[in-house]
Amino acid sequence: MKKKLRLISIVLLSILCLTACSKVNENPEVKALKKSVIPISTVEAGNGFKDLMPFKDILKDKKIVGMGEATHGTSEFFKIKHRFFEFLVEEMGYRVFVMECNGGAGQVINDYILKGEGNVEDSLPELYRTEEIKNMIKWMKEYNNDPSHKEKIKFYGMDIVDILDTLPKLSYYLGELDKELQTKVEEDTLNTIYRNDIKALTAEQLDSILLNIKEIKKDMENSKEKYFNNNLQNEYELAIWNLNLLSQCVEYRIEANKSVHPFVLSVAASNLRDKYMATNVKWIQEHEGKLGNDKVMLWAHNIHVSSMDDIYKYMGKSLKEMYGDEYYSIGFEFSRGSFNVYDGMSTNSFTKSDIDISASEYLAYKFDKTQVPISFLDFNSASDNKELSEILSKNQIFNFSNAFYDESIPKSFQYIPKNLFDGLIYIKETTPSKIQ
Repeated sequence: MKKKLRLISIVLLSILCLTACSKVNENPEVKALKKSVIPISTVEAGNGFKDLMPFKDILKDKKIVGMGEATHGTSEFFKIKHRFFEFLVEEMGYRVFVMECNGGAGQVINDYILKGEGNVEDSLPELYRTEEIKNMIKWMKEYNNDPSHKEKIKFYGMDIVDILDTLPKLSYYLGELDKELQTKVEEDTLNTIYRNDIKALTAEQLDSILLNIKEIKKDMENSKEKYFNNNLQNEYELAIWNLNLLSQCVEYRIEANKSVHPFVLSVAASNLRDKYMATNVKWIQEHEGKLGNDKVMLWAHNIHVSSMDDIYKYMGKSLKEMYGDEYYSIGFEFSRGSFNVYDGMSTNSFTKSDIDISASEYLAYKFDKTQVPISFLDFNSASDNKELSEILSKNQIFNFSNAFYDESIPKSFQYIPKNLFDGLIYIKETTPSKIQ
């Protein structure tokens, strides 16, 4: 019996020694990171908000929360952003949702969640036609259908790469203002795009459209007083916004046509796109602010919500310049898993891509070592810690995947975290989004 007790004691002492040694040898950076991250219990909506309550203090003075994604095809990223938007709506009074989809598509979805109208199936980009995002839109519609919710959720798109869904909206709002103007614009401008597709138009045709838009705006400005006297101020503003979406798309197309790589935009085209996406977010925030909804959740790729500004200047940088600390960007990272991307040149065929991080230079590697599978780190408060400040103040490697898969496109990039985002959500393992 004594031998048995002694053996047990030795085993227990060994375990305690190993545990103590492990703690002594634990990387100080990882130890500090583990202490500072906010664990998140689940990515799934409908599980309460107890674990998200620390965000109330972090985001209390923000007007725009930009939520990124390291890929456009990760199920867990989509799910947790759905859950996060529910939290912002129900706990923090947010009512405006802006997504990286075309402005016209956002208006189609807005009609659906407010009035049950519109073809949502064909409005979103193919990579966003997923079970996860459809569940989020379904929740928005159900929220709006509840008569106890007096303030309704609004859905907007801010991207400019295509214009198809915008043209009917532009025509509709012009018709609300002036039937003759509507007919003139359809005949002189819209029909040209309908017949040819904007991507197939020549530089001369695109320049001609820009001149037409300039004349239309001049005509509308001359009749502005009449519209306002007829209580058509909202219709006027929406008509102007849709005209702006059209002109932005045309300008973007002129630059994009100069790109030499099929999957990579020229610097000029990329910067123009992000400049106008930021302009559109600002317009949405101010337009809805007049209606009492001045807080926005913004959904886009990591790179777009970021404050990166070297050769490329992304949307997040412009928003940070416009809003200062009232804009808060959250990047997303992961250590291993799969995600969907477009297969080569196709925009309706998908392939699964895989990543498994093992290099210590990756920021995700450091989060992985905390053994917290889903977590959030606020960079501002974390910077008070010496070890974390060093991590956030020097170059780290981030995962990167755009919509297309191509061997020539880098799958990562280096940047200083605190110059990129205001915070980061980490998810250890991911799976592909469920394409519908």
